[in-house]
This record gives sequence, C-alpha cells and structure tokens, in this order.
Amino acid sequence: MVWLYLVRHGETVWNAEGRLCGGSDIPLSPKGCHQAERLADRLRTVPFTAIYSSPLLRTRQTAEALARHHRLPVQIIPELSEIDYGDWEGMVVAELARRFPDAERSRTEDPLRFAAPNGEPFADFTKRVIAAIRSIADAHKGETVCVVAHQGVNRVALCWV
Repeated sequence: MVWLYLVRHGETVWNAEGRLCGGSDIPLSPKGCHQAERLADRLRTVPFTAIYSSPLLRTRQTAEALARHHRLPVQIIPELSEIDYGDWEGMVVAELARRFPDAERSRTEDPLRFAAPNGEPFADFTKRVIAAIRSIADAHKGETVCVVAHQGVNRVALCWV
C-alpha cells in the first residue's frame, strides 16, 4: 500500500475568474502563493518520501513550497498535466454554457465522450492520468508520497482509486 496525498495547486487569477486553465501555463496569484505556503506549513511533519508535480507553473510553485520543508526534489511528471481544453482555454465556464450549451452539457453529463474543440479527449486524459498515478504508486509501496496536480487530475485519480 502507498499513501498518496493528492494536492491541487493554489489559486490562479484564472481560477478566481472562473476560467478554464487546462494546459495553459498560468502562475499562482498572490493568494495562491499564500495558500501554497500555508499548506506546506500544515504538511511539514508528514513523512513524504517523494513529491511529484505536473510540469505546469502553478503546480510547480505549489510543489516547491512543499519541497522546501521536506528537503526533497520536485519530480516533474508530464502526464499529471491538466486536460487540454483546446479552443476553450481561458474561457469563463458561464460563457461556455451560454455560447455552447450542448457541448458544455456534454462536458458535465457525459465527460468520457467529451473533447473540447481542438482539445484533448477526456478518455485519453483519463488513461494518461491513471497510468501516471499507477506508476507512482507502484514505485513507492509502503511510502507516503505527495502528488501536486490539478482539479481534473485529482478527480480522475480519486475515481480510479
């Protein structure tokens, strides 16, 4: 068995605005930096043996705050990146519902068959996330590991577990 701490990155300006960040490389907002530092302080006594992160800046910033307390390197795993929303990147979710009601309904009601225009199909996203989480878990049996990723990644990981 492995203990996986699934951490979502701190807030970005796009998160606060209700925008889809997806694969866009958005940094943490000042509030998000504060959240990352508070979380790092809160988890400072957890005996992590490894810290993994998506390559996107917002997750790396969060993971680096945790890593400082644990004196561990942040290991970057590209497969932990958030789903690529293609043409929808940066759009406000409320705007999607208004402009593309059928597609937005599909995204929330039938996600396994969903893909944003020029984006990553959700089924492909799910496969890569599960493979990454499985690989991390297999490499750390009997250990406690931190995985810093995204809302979508963490939801897929939780559903798989």
